[in-house]
Amino acid sequence: MREALAIADTILAAHVIVIAFNVAGLVLIPVGAWRGWRIVRVAWLRLLHLALLAVVAGQALAGRACILTIWQQDLVDGHR
Repeated sequence: MREALAIADTILAAHVIVIAFNVAGLVLIPVGAWRGWRIVRVAWLRLLHLALLAVVAGQALAGRACILTIWQQDLVDGHR
């Protein structure tokens, strides 16, 4: 059962990273474009940011919780 909680903690960490990436991108991409930072022009990075935002928006429009939230909750509930 400890393994399930360790996996749930790993999923939580991944979730926090995804959220931080999305929020940071919303701020850093426009600021970086204004300041002339080359990193904000990296195509795969911007496409990844856009894809993650699209997934989050699609789940919200569908009325579904994030898949990472569901997986984590299933692991925690299975431990109880």
